[in-house]
Amino acid sequence: MGVNAENLRFFWVPVSEKRGDFQSAYQINLELNGNMIWDTGKVESSQPKATYSGASLRGATAYRWRVRLWDG
Repeated sequence: MGVNAENLRFFWVPVSEKRGDFQSAYQINLELNGNMIWDTGKVESSQPKATYSGASLRGATAYRWRVRLWDG
């Protein structure tokens, strides 16, 4: 999938089986070939989105990202 690396944003949909759960913080890790290239650390936020603020990314390259959530 192609993306605009100049304004790269991440979005996710928090899902919980517990009624009333909500996101209180997140952490995003971006990897290239198993090597961590960006880590937000724990960010206190209920918003399910983030803007990339790391080093320039390469075109035509497959990156892997994952998000860790904390609940309220």
